[in-house]
Amino acid sequence: MTATHQVTNSLTTGQVAKYCGVNYRTVIRWIERGEMKAYQLPGRGDNRIEIEDLIAFLRKNQMPIPLELSGGLSRVLVVESDRTQAQSLSQSLTSGGYEVQVAQFGFHAGAQIDSYRPALIIFDLQTPGLGGIEAVHYLRGNSRTKHLKVLLISDNANEDQHALLDAGANAVIQKPFQPHDLLAKVGQLVGKPNE
Repeated sequence: MTATHQVTNSLTTGQVAKYCGVNYRTVIRWIERGEMKAYQLPGRGDNRIEIEDLIAFLRKNQMPIPLELSGGLSRVLVVESDRTQAQSLSQSLTSGGYEVQVAQFGFHAGAQIDSYRPALIIFDLQTPGLGGIEAVHYLRGNSRTKHLKVLLISDNANEDQHALLDAGANAVIQKPFQPHDLLAKVGQLVGKPNE
């Protein structure tokens, strides 16, 4: 859900309700039960919620974090079937300030896109379930994913990178690569966190 107000350091219960897709009275109950941290304005008693506290609440309750609150550019979904490679990518991205989720198969990635709402999908071409160009065609042909940035990882020097870019990938990175190469490529595509 997209809010139309300009983001400040704190939000009203009504603004939080829009982000969470609930009635403002539900937000007030969360505050009263101590589930959501808030403070009251002097003399008025109106509640205000710091953005950091809302983000902490959303994470704790496994709710999606609106892009405009999280910086929008820092959420990355890594689609990687090899657990060691997935962990390495995740660590590199996390150390660079990005928020990361990992899906082991293309099917799992599709299920995570709606709930996680990444700004970028990093897709290893060796991931079972979809081939490289087919995966990009699927992402570009789907209304939920057509605007997402896509970075493909290739371990085949003979892979036709131009064909992948023509199919709709935003960039391709060739294995082996160093963490700083990955972070530079991701930064080019979606920006650096906390810019």
